[in-house]
Parts: sequence; structure tokens; C-alpha cells
Amino acid sequence: LPSPTYDTLSKLMIGHLVTFPYENTDMHYTPEYLMRVKPEHAYERQVIRGQGGWCCAQNTLCLGMLRALGYPAYAGAGRVNRFLGAEVDKPAEYKALGHMVLFVEPEGMGTHIVDVGFGGGGLTTPIELRDGMEVPGASGERVQLRRSSIPGAARPAEDAWVLSTKRIDKDFWKDLYQFSETELTLMDMLALSYATCMMPGAGAFWFDVVAFLFKIVSGTEGREGGPEMYRIQLNGGKVTEDRKEGKTVIRVCKDEEDRVKVLGEYFGLTVTPENIRWIEGRA
Repeated sequence: LPSPTYDTLSKLMIGHLVTFPYENTDMHYTPEYLMRVKPEHAYERQVIRGQGGWCCAQNTLCLGMLRALGYPAYAGAGRVNRFLGAEVDKPAEYKALGHMVLFVEPEGMGTHIVDVGFGGGGLTTPIELRDGMEVPGASGERVQLRRSSIPGAARPAEDAWVLSTKRIDKDFWKDLYQFSETELTLMDMLALSYATCMMPGAGAFWFDVVAFLFKIVSGTEGREGGPEMYRIQLNGGKVTEDRKEGKTVIRVCKDEEDRVKVLGEYFGLTVTPENIRWIEGRA
């Protein structure tokens, strides 16, 4: 097995992002409307069946791999910015705890944040848990970490952080999510994921089928510091290619059957014909 170094951690993160799509299909195309995120379920769905998952499943699978390789690692919980998709500078407004991140210590180094389950933006490489740290992201973005508590908190936490991103064509930073260093247990994670699935109107996932998959820009594979990456994403019935040069809509879904075809063609996701019926009246 490889040593638990920063270099190995970076390669594992990139490999995960380009292999497993971020998606919420089980939330709409199954009779339970439930994303199963226990370690054994994440492994079966992603590794055995070659499908994807959302933050809890993705980071649960990654956490198991990292611990098996000898990395000291644990999970934490985050609050996503409600205005994440805004194209203008807008103050953050955080939702309930609904995201999962990982705290990892590479050999001979301090704690780093790893997140292979955010989907639309965020980290593509580990970032040191230190105020003001910046790393490159996908699609020409920069990603920044800073100490910051929840706006209006009665007792601001000393171990609170915010992860932000800045696009190459924008002049402002957008907060993605806020998190603390408190450990997220397995039972915490299961409750967090269940609430996101079952609470009506809890977020964009309730109203839409989404999928994201990272790609490596051809010719940058062996670049020092890591390859250049971009995203293919499905949301709102449109498939968009998001590169540093800008966003391009490359396909519009005509109907539900076409959306299922898109999930297979662009993201490698399988929805059986008999399961399409479960989405009726939802997204």
C-alpha cells in the first residue's frame, strides 16, 4: 500500500472525483426516496455497481479508504450557503447542518480538509486547515479557507471555518459552506442525510435531479501540482460543461425518459425503466 502522504492523498482525491459522480437519483427514482449512505451501502453502490452518491456517501467511502491506508481522519458537518447558485455577490445565508467534510492528517503534516462530495464547485485538492489558505479548484476557480462563525451566532465558535470559491470571471468570493471541527459520528451522519431526503422543500435536491462529474483537461494529466479539471453537470434538465473559459449548455432534456438517458450517457448512472415512475409528482 502507498504511504499516507500528501501526494497520495491528492491523487486519491482526484481519482475519486473523476470516477464517482455526485448525484441524487435514489432520492427520486426509488420507492423509498432515500439516499442510502451507510459505509456498506456506499461501497456497494459506488465500488461494486459503479454508481455515485451525494456528500455523505462519497465522503463516507473516502473516509474508509483513507483510514485503511493509515491516515488519521475523521468527519465533520457543515452548513451550505442557501445562495450558492447566485451569480451576483450576495451575503451568505446558511441552511441547517446538511453537509459532510473530512479532516485528514497526511504523514508529517498538519490537518487538511478533504471533500469529494460537494459536487458543484469546491475542493479538488486537499487544503490545509489554516486561516487564509488558498488552492486551485476546477473550472479556473480558486478555493479559500478562512476562520468564520455563523452570522448572528449567540456564541461564535472558535473552531468554525468557511470555505469559499472565486471564479476566474468574477471579482468576488462566494461562500460555499461553513463547518466546525466537531466530529460527526456515523449516527449523526445518517440523521443528517435522512433529514435532507425526507424534509419537504429542504433544498434544491427535493425539486430536481442533479448530477456532477469532474473531468481532467486533456494534456494536463502530468502537470506539476495536479491536473487542470472541469465539470459536467445536470441540473434543471440541462447538461452544462463548466470550464474556466465559461459555461456551455450541451444538452437539454426533452422529457423524463431523455433525462434518464442523459444520466447514463454523461454520468454512467443507471435508472431502470420500471423505476422512472417513482419520480412522478416530484422533480
